Amino acid sequence: MELWIGTDGSTDRTAQIVRELADPRIRLVERPERRGKTAVLNDLAGRAGTGLLVFTDVNALFRPDALRRLAAAAADPSVGLVSGRTVIRAGNGQVEVEGAYYRFESWLKAREGACGWVAGADGAIYALRANLYKQLPPEWINDLVHPCQVVARGYKARLEPLAISEEAAGEDASREFDRQTRITAQACYLLAMQSGPLLRNGCWGMLWVLASHKWLRWTAGLWILAGAVALAALSPWLALAATGALLLLVLVWRAGAGWVSIPIYFLLIHLAYLRGLSQALVGERYVTWKPRAG
Repeated sequence: MELWIGTDGSTDRTAQIVRELADPRIRLVERPERRGKTAVLNDLAGRAGTGLLVFTDVNALFRPDALRRLAAAAADPSVGLVSGRTVIRAGNGQVEVEGAYYRFESWLKAREGACGWVAGADGAIYALRANLYKQLPPEWINDLVHPCQVVARGYKARLEPLAISEEAAGEDASREFDRQTRITAQACYLLAMQSGPLLRNGCWGMLWVLASHKWLRWTAGLWILAGAVALAALSPWLALAATGALLLLVLVWRAGAGWVSIPIYFLLIHLAYLRGLSQALVGERYVTWKPRAG
């Protein structure tokens, strides 16, 4: 096993810390200029040995059995990619309770994975056969395109829910809004690019997974806006009352009431999806960005 660490013009002590470890199994690829995450992954994958590539982020903490579980699931020669999953640690170090949405999302991914399709790997923890890695354009998202490429080439993409990575909590609403905007803008463009190979190879199941799991979610904001316009047209007074209720929710949320975080988060995320869609339509592409804190 080898650990490859790439730096992308980082200004912290990452490179120094790695060099001080002086372990031949730990390799550092240091670049002074910022080129983006995907360019770094191209460097690392091109230098790593054959076998199984496991992708992660510097702020991810694998549980002790995570690698073994990924490797065991990849032992099936028909499987080209195995995704783990990420759980969030609270400030006290304890794993936060998984909410209903997260449990549903995990259940949905497990059902998709049982069919050999996943709509997107978890970028903090997933394994890919090294011979399936292709050099990627710098604006592509590796954890979204890799399942598409694997399925298009006749392999299965699986989820191993017990291969777990932990990350610290602590992202504020504005950072999450920007992150979801970026992901949506990149992913819309990318999935449009991947639809052709999937269509040519008859991967109808994967196309359905992408449409139902991704496209319908990203475009839900359009239906919400259409409903708001229809409500205003049918009953201006009811629309005015709904607007007042929304403003009240925002005020209560800003005052610190935790119970309103779910509807506020729902609205923020769908606004981010709409912003991301608009950026994708005008050709906005992200190559570099500020990573999550952790």
